[in-house]
Formats: sequence, structure tokens, C-alpha cells
Amino acid sequence: MPHTCLFTATTGRSGTAYLAELLHANAPEAEVHHEILRYDAWGIDTPDLSDLVQFNAYGNTPKVQAFWRQKLSRIAANPTALYAETSHILAKAGLMENLAPLTARSQVVIVLLRRDMLKTINSFQARGDFLNKGNMWLWYLDPDYPRNIIAPGPLAPWGWPGTCLWYICEMLTRMEYYRLLLADAAGIRFIDLEIDELNDPARVAAFLTQLGISRTSAEIVIPPPQNTGGGFTSAANLPTEFREFVRTMSFNPKDLAAEFIRSGRRLG
Repeated sequence: MPHTCLFTATTGRSGTAYLAELLHANAPEAEVHHEILRYDAWGIDTPDLSDLVQFNAYGNTPKVQAFWRQKLSRIAANPTALYAETSHILAKAGLMENLAPLTARSQVVIVLLRRDMLKTINSFQARGDFLNKGNMWLWYLDPDYPRNIIAPGPLAPWGWPGTCLWYICEMLTRMEYYRLLLADAAGIRFIDLEIDELNDPARVAAFLTQLGISRTSAEIVIPPPQNTGGGFTSAANLPTEFREFVRTMSFNPKDLAAEFIRSGRRLG
């Protein structure tokens, strides 16, 4: 069985912790991480703030490349058949532009993990996310970054929920951008997943089959929900008008990604 490395491209608050636990439970021989957040991991296992900001402001700079070279070279030498890291941070800091140390000997799987937009914004609200630049720089994206695909201006009148919606649209478009950009790259596959599908043993078994792991539906272990703790609010209080806007808005991330590429622009 070839060495397989799994990563995600997603918004966060979309089921990355649950996906890690699902893999832990059903592929015990694999090395699985959600987010590597030890105090000594920043800048080594996990991009630090300067890596994230540099990539999104200036592209795939020598500093960003150096971070990925040392991290991915270690993963390439990992002896396990499956290495998985489900962190949503990685794809926002140049992972996709720097996969070469892995693709020489490994199959790379990128899970495009999605969750309902309003549920995701509800989760951001419960945590108090997107209230300041520091939060956006560390975990998400800043609408003021010069290399974004989606212009935030049209959503600005909605205030805080508009910023959250902009971020989700940006990430969904980046997911399609990378699918298009790497369509012909050897050794890289994309798998589309909706987080709600992963409560279905048959769907989980099919997903594991794509990773080379054979499990029947009856053998599948469904873990409990992850990362469900409360925060700044006990319930979402998004305006009715905003909810209706999200439900009815016209948004095609595939077309937006294709146009971005045709224009000659790149994220990295």
C-alpha cells in the first residue's frame, strides 16, 4: 500500500476535529492529528502567525517555503501507511503550493470538507470569532489581505456576520481554486465531504475505501460530536434578513475560481 497523506481544505468549525476522531476510531494503525498546537509546535509543525500573514499578503515567500520544506520532509519520512492532519489552518498558509516533498513518494489526499453556511456562522458567533484582527490572522483570513479571491465590499453592510460570510465564500472558492490548479498534478487527489455525511456508516466506509482502508458498514465506529462547547453566546442571534440573504444569494465558487485563474492571478 502506498504511503498516503491526508489534509483538509475547509473553513474550520466544519468538522475537522470530528474527522480526526473518525479516523482515529476506524484506522488505528494511522497517525492522525487534528491541530498540532503544543507551545513548541508553532513555526515547526503548525504555521505561525508570520507564515499565515506572509502567504496571504505576499504569496509563497522563501520563509513560507522553508516552513513547508522542513515540515513536509518529516511527514514524507513517516513510516505509517496513512498520515492525516485535519487542521484547517494548513491550506491557508501555502500547503498546496509546497506539496513537492510529499508527492515524490506519497499519495496526497485533500479533503474538501463543507458544512452548512449558517451553522458555521452560528459556531463562529458562539466562539466570538472574527471580532478582531488577531483572531483572523491566527485562525482564519483577513478581508484586507491583498491576495484574496473574493472582494469583501459587497458583504460589508452586514457587519460582523457579513465578515463571517465573506470568509466562508473565500474558503469555498479557494477550495475550487486548488482543485482546478492541481487537477493535473501527479499524486494529488481531492475528496468532497459534507460533515453531516460522516454520521452514516455506509458513507464513512466508502470514504475509508478511498483511503485504501477496508471496513464494512457494520465495523464502522461513529465517534461522539467534537468541539461542541459553548462560548460567548448560548444560541445564535443572526438577523432574519441575513439568514434569508444567505439562503437565497447567488454564489458559484467554481466559476469564481476559474475566473481568478484565467485572470493570471494566483494565491501563492
